[in-house]
Order: sequence, then C-alpha cells, then structure tokens
Amino acid sequence: VEKKKAEEQAKRAKENREKEERALKEANRKRKEAKEKAEQEKILEEQLQAEQAVRQQKRNKQVLSEVQKYQALIKQTIQRNLIVDDAMKGQSCRFNIRLASNGLVIQVKELGGDPLVCRAGKAAILKAVELPVSDAPDVYQQLRDINFTFAPEI
Repeated sequence: VEKKKAEEQAKRAKENREKEERALKEANRKRKEAKEKAEQEKILEEQLQAEQAVRQQKRNKQVLSEVQKYQALIKQTIQRNLIVDDAMKGQSCRFNIRLASNGLVIQVKELGGDPLVCRAGKAAILKAVELPVSDAPDVYQQLRDINFTFAPEI
C-alpha cells in the first residue's frame, strides 16, 4: 500500500515537474515572441522616422525654393514701383519687411544702406501696399518677417 502511495506521489511529482517545465517553456516562448515583436516595432518606428525625415527634407527644399521665388516676386514688385535716380547705381539698402497673410505690408524698417536707395525703396514698398506671398502656411511663415537686401536695377 505504501509502495503504491509512494509510486503515486512520485507520479504526481513527475507530472507537476513536467507541468512546470511546460509552463516555463511557454513563458520563455511568450517572452521571446514579445521581444521579437518589440524589435520589429522598433525597426518599423525607425523606418517611419527615416521616411518622415526624408519627406520633411524634401518639403524644406520646396519651401526654400518657394521662399526664393516669392522673394524674387517681391523684388520685382518693389522695382516696378521704384523711382530711380542715377545716383542709386551700385547702391543697396537692407530692409526688414513684415507682411500679413494676404501680403499686406504691416511694417518696413530700414536696416542700413545708401540713404537715397533706402528712402526710394521704402516708398516703393509702401506704394505696393501688398506684396506677393504664398498661400502655403509653411512658406508664409518664412515670408511674414523677412530681411531683404534691395539693390535697384538701373
């Protein structure tokens, strides 16, 4: 009888050990799966960030070229409204121009340069009332407060 009990206990102990081993293996498998999943998610996140960086870089280049385009348009607008004098030849003036979102000139500050060019340039900017600006918000952000060197084309 005792031998039977001992065998039964040994059998139960063996079953318990096997059960624990299976549970341990299952836990290890789940941990490994979770680790692999985390690594995959990390790789995907890094790829996504790299793609976003590339897209942002392309957009920054577009914005820069748009800003340059609008700066050229602003220069042309000022040039059209400018009353020129031969004394302005080879001279320039630096301005700070603040614009509203529709291109309305809010403020013009002379930052230095030839006094004759500065007076004539400021008058030409104010005469224009509105200067060309982009509808794209990120391009407008670059144009709303610009420092601009103006050299009249004579």
